[in-house]
Amino acid sequence: MKEPFKLADLARISGTPPRTIRFYIARGLLQGPAQAGRNAIYGDEHVKRLAEVAKFKAQGLTLEEIGYALEPRRASDQDLPSPTPVANYAISPDVTVLVRADLPPWRMRQVRRILAELRAQLGKEPANESEES
Repeated sequence: MKEPFKLADLARISGTPPRTIRFYIARGLLQGPAQAGRNAIYGDEHVKRLAEVAKFKAQGLTLEEIGYALEPRRASDQDLPSPTPVANYAISPDVTVLVRADLPPWRMRQVRRILAELRAQLGKEPANESEES
């Protein structure tokens, strides 16, 4: 390892502004400095990680996607529940209803019947409450 870097040196070497480096640290894309405070020091691993982030950014990935690409099994991902399958029903041009797709058949029939009634209600022309002269 070369000499440790100060933040300004890391920014110059990596081509990443200091403010962005701090942001990446806060987002978990980059580890914090080995020593914190005014005399914070960074090493070669920081330079390498910033190069990886820059490569992914050049490919058009979002910071969330970059974080996942760099560490696919982050602890925060393990805390998420499993995704639920969803059925998407367009009831009218401006109304869409999402329904869990893993419902039992009898319940899904009920939901579809209710959605058909709702669609019929939304498809009716509104009653003209007052005639314009």
